[in-house]
Amino acid sequence: GTTVTRIAQHIDLLPTIVELCGAKMPRTLPLDGVSLVPLLQGKTSNWPDRMLFTHQTRRGQVEPVPAAVRTGRYRLVNTGKRWELYDVTADPSQENDIAASRPEVVDRLRAGYEEWFDEISSPGFQRPPIPLGHPQTKLVTLPPSAAYLSGELSFANSIGWTTDWIANWKSTDDRIAWDLDVAAAGRYEVTLMYAAGPDDVGSAVRVSAGDQSAEGTVSAIFDTGRIRRPDRVADPAWWLREFAPCELGEIKLPQGPVRLQLRALSVPGTKVCDLGGLLLRRVD
Repeated sequence: GTTVTRIAQHIDLLPTIVELCGAKMPRTLPLDGVSLVPLLQGKTSNWPDRMLFTHQTRRGQVEPVPAAVRTGRYRLVNTGKRWELYDVTADPSQENDIAASRPEVVDRLRAGYEEWFDEISSPGFQRPPIPLGHPQTKLVTLPPSAAYLSGELSFANSIGWTTDWIANWKSTDDRIAWDLDVAAAGRYEVTLMYAAGPDDVGSAVRVSAGDQSAEGTVSAIFDTGRIRRPDRVADPAWWLREFAPCELGEIKLPQGPVRLQLRALSVPGTKVCDLGGLLLRRVD
């Protein structure tokens, strides 16, 4: 029943859980996150006002924006056009941009962000592989947002949000790939999550890793249409989609780093399908 008013971020979860469990902090890169245990214990008097940074990398490109900086009172945000400043205490809906009237706050937060971005971007961004084969998790989702796309493929909502899907899959030359870190070699059942209208069914697809592969056909119609995402901001509109499973069979994966690739073998209709990702379930 405790209300904590200090700001926090996902980066604080690791140090918090480690302290709560009395565990030893694992070897990592330098952490920006801090343990929230003092806040959970009501010790807030000496808690500093933090700057929390958010950055979006579009398909691995190292660019300074889109970006945001959050403090206890302010949020500075740049979607690619200009820096906007909001007093989230007085204006939680962020409707009144006060950047022009508070330039000293803009300069301070922007300087903090630029220093942070230079530090974390200097070695470049490398997308981490998806862990697979751990006994605690038999079923793993390979989401569209974590895929590498080549050819004419695109994300339905343009950027590749967590809830996005892969669209414009029309050619046998298109490729979709995921990098995996397989903890234990074994056989994995592969399920394609798809949506396809009556003009799209019939495509044959193959998933492969090295010399191992599994194939299947998108043969059933499943198309419930787009669902408007219930965002607080109505414009622009972002969309959701429902997907059905299509079993592709089993594939044997070795231990270690693996690139799993998906491609179409034939496209008799207007497109292969809208792709909602793959599911991998460990068989043995």
